[in-house]
Amino acid sequence: MLDMRGWAHRAHWIGCGRVGVPHRARLVVVIAPREDPAVAGFPQGASWAEKLRALTGWGPPPRPPLNWPAAEAELGTPLPGDYKEIVDAFGPGGFDGYVDLLVPGVPGCDLVGAAQDLPVPEGLLRWGTSEQELDLVWDARAPDPEEWAVRAGEFGAWKRFDCGLGEFLVRLLVDRAYGFPTSRLPAHVFESHDL
Repeated sequence: MLDMRGWAHRAHWIGCGRVGVPHRARLVVVIAPREDPAVAGFPQGASWAEKLRALTGWGPPPRPPLNWPAAEAELGTPLPGDYKEIVDAFGPGGFDGYVDLLVPGVPGCDLVGAAQDLPVPEGLLRWGTSEQELDLVWDARAPDPEEWAVRAGEFGAWKRFDCGLGEFLVRLLVDRAYGFPTSRLPAHVFESHDL
């Protein structure tokens, strides 16, 4: 094997690379089944961001971490640690074509811009968007961002989920009791908005 790049797509691993054969390199494509980690079980002690990576098979390209102190200063509030870990691991993009993350400083999905341009009632902060008429916010009234609960639903008719963003995203993808259509998919993907 000379080189190989692989990625997850729904219930499969897809790889493309080159193998050495006498006097030349040969292009190969490999497709293999991918077991759902939600069924197989997550590694013990895995963070919510690590669980999301396992669910989606996401292996991000290297990128510099976001300047969180500057983003939080511009926003005027600290942000939850699981959100920062997820953004650092995934960058801008969406899960299963259903939920898109807002990320500070990213045109078209800027968390800071959304906070200024898309008003929500006092004490709520929008963290995500959806083409499915789903509004995704934190209840940011607690002084400690690690205590912010997630609210999701149509604008003003939010259902409260007493968990952080990472747990909410994992459950949105796999927990049928949460009631989101993504939980019925056989496998999950993250689609990056990085160009």
